[in-house]
Amino acid sequence: MRYLKLALISVFVLFALLTAISLLIPSTIVISRSVTIKRNPAAILPLVNNLRNWPSWIHDHDTTPVAMKATQAGMSPRLMIGQTMVQLISADSAEVKTTWRTNKGRSMDASFYVLPREDGSSMLQWRFIQKLRWYPWEKFSSVATEKVLGPYMEHKLNQLKLVAENAT
Repeated sequence: MRYLKLALISVFVLFALLTAISLLIPSTIVISRSVTIKRNPAAILPLVNNLRNWPSWIHDHDTTPVAMKATQAGMSPRLMIGQTMVQLISADSAEVKTTWRTNKGRSMDASFYVLPREDGSSMLQWRFIQKLRWYPWEKFSSVATEKVLGPYMEHKLNQLKLVAENAT
């Protein structure tokens, strides 16, 4: 009985310690990547502000299925990328906002910013914002999010750059 009591107290103290440490990790994670494209913003915006154009640059042939989802009246367009649903929230001449929802129900907000440069090219910035709950396992797993999502974003931005610069 003494060992069981010690084990239960140890588990509780360990959980409390991990929870206290996890509170030092920010509850909002921002991951951002950018690319310079040798086209003006007007040539780039249609590729990001219309989800129907996304398969031309977001699709990895034979690895990630990409499909438009049927939308109901009054709902914004949705795109399925693998097991993740992307929904367009708003789009204007400088910013495109989307929400990415996984099949597990977690969501992240993403924005694209298209900024003109003096030499006639544009800088396209893609930013993900993830809001975390207080759960220690969620906070600790967010440390790896940048290492997983960052290279994905760089790869997709480079594909978008190729599509935009090769468009006539």
